[in-house]
Amino acid sequence: MFGGGIVIKNKLIFASILLVLIMITLNTASAEDPTNTIYIDNQTNNQIQEIIDTAENGSTIIFNSNQYTNLNLIINHSINIKNNQSTIYSNTSQPVFTIINTNNVTIENFNINSTSDAIFAQNSRNIGIYNNNISSKSTGINLNRILYANIIHNTLTKNNNSAITITQSYNIQISNNTITDTTKDGIILQGSNNNINITNNQLLRNGIYTNYAINLISTNNLDKQNNIYIYNNNITDNGNGINVNVATNKLNITENAIVRGAKGVNLDQGYRKTDTALYIDYNAFVQGSDLCIDARGSIYEQVGGIRVGYNWFNRNNNNGFICPKVSAGILQSNIRQIGDNTYQVYFTADGNEVNTLANFNLRVKVNGKIGYSSITNGQGTFTIPGDVGSSSNVIIGDNEDLTVTVKQYNKPSPKPNNNNPSDNSGNSSTSGSGSGGSVSPSTTNGQVSSQTGSVSSSSVSASSSSSSAESTSEVVKTLTYDEDSFRVIGIPGLLILILLAILIYYNEDIKKAIKK
Repeated sequence: MFGGGIVIKNKLIFASILLVLIMITLNTASAEDPTNTIYIDNQTNNQIQEIIDTAENGSTIIFNSNQYTNLNLIINHSINIKNNQSTIYSNTSQPVFTIINTNNVTIENFNINSTSDAIFAQNSRNIGIYNNNISSKSTGINLNRILYANIIHNTLTKNNNSAITITQSYNIQISNNTITDTTKDGIILQGSNNNINITNNQLLRNGIYTNYAINLISTNNLDKQNNIYIYNNNITDNGNGINVNVATNKLNITENAIVRGAKGVNLDQGYRKTDTALYIDYNAFVQGSDLCIDARGSIYEQVGGIRVGYNWFNRNNNNGFICPKVSAGILQSNIRQIGDNTYQVYFTADGNEVNTLANFNLRVKVNGKIGYSSITNGQGTFTIPGDVGSSSNVIIGDNEDLTVTVKQYNKPSPKPNNNNPSDNSGNSSTSGSGSGGSVSPSTTNGQVSSQTGSVSSSSVSASSSSSSAESTSEVVKTLTYDEDSFRVIGIPGLLILILLAILIYYNEDIKKAIKK
């Protein structure tokens, strides 16, 4: 009897747990009811505004027509606004979408061509702006006093002021956007901002000589920007690369390709370090017309001066590559034979090979013929023609001139725990200064060697990997479509699992009932 009581009690507990699971499932299904969707066709601006105003919190409003004109819509409660491939043309003096004093708003998949701002948000929280194509005679996306926002997978082209402006905001993720042909600055961080991640963006042809792809500026002397991560962006053919004209705490500029334009990174006259956490590491500065890192106008004496980590510097015309106020480490370029006619470019810091570097295209000139090696994770390959014993002239970058003799290639045996770059097979290996410093190649027994260019360098104590880890911790989480789909699909799946659990647990009882 005692044992039977335990069985009954356990089954009651089990049944109670199943009941709770079923209630949770039903509540989840109710919360994710897809019927709360509103479709907009050919309504006027006032009609659409009324639909938005009366929509319940959490509703999804879908624009269905091919084209809308002169919209200036105000969003002041939690809704999702999506588009089925229509275009908005707006000639009004107000933004197309104004998000104000509200939380949990998303705007997705719109084509917007406007005279005023395309999207403006103020005093709001949890804003998502995804997969839009935006062109504006003012600012494309303008956020002011926002807490948590994601600006992801947008294309912003030919915006007159800036593509994206962030003012006095916190926890903003700007990633995987394409920003091109902006008249002024591509991205502006204005005033006191905190926890801003600018990652994996394409910034191409923005601004002229006085403008920047990314510009950090102050509005008064009290402004300070904290935890700013500018990581793994392709910054090519802009007026200048990155400008910092505000006090900072934990500023990270790492693994960016800054190609052509004038200045690479400019620490301007308004820049002040309020702590020692300045990381400018593993960027590739290629073919700029001014200093790669400039600090001529900054207050550089504060908090230990300006010390940056290792970067790759290649051919900046007229002015060298680093401001005398800046103490920097310089990555060295090297080549080694890895196949019959295949060579690998790799990079070293103080003789140790590194695989943390911006992705960029490195110019390699072989016997007068120009080609490009795609550098990924600090390595790239190219070929040298000819039979064993033939020699070729190789120029890495723009002015590292080497003579390389093709050798018989024998695949080297792997040697564990060898941290120094070496050629175990005796194949050609060269190293030169990333700045195009003095290189003296010599030939001995058919091998090529060279002396490292004469440069002074210093490193900072923090590594790019640690800054990347910090960056990851600050990233604003984005709810993906896959997660939404999984939740909806998982409801019937969970019910099936509960039913199976019941059948398995009560298997014996069911058999007895059938026999009776």
